[in-house]
Amino acid sequence: MDPAVEPIPRSLGQRIADARGAKSKAELARAVGVDTKTVYRWEHDKAEPGSSQIDPLARALGVSIIWLLTGEGEGPIELQPTGTDDV
Repeated sequence: MDPAVEPIPRSLGQRIADARGAKSKAELARAVGVDTKTVYRWEHDKAEPGSSQIDPLARALGVSIIWLLTGEGEGPIELQPTGTDDV
């Protein structure tokens, strides 16, 4: 790629669709606690996830919240489970 050419920024919906990969819309919807139609609307930039859905969405997709919201920083990452203590 020519370094003088800036890449076209991807929308939030495009990042969600890209990160979803082989996971179905129904699987993602269940993981986040929304309807499949909601995932469709997010991916087509017809709606955006609410503030309470951002963390579960990022976790379900295996991406950082910053990357999900801005496209900057870490893309897909391996997340540690929350709510567990090593005892």
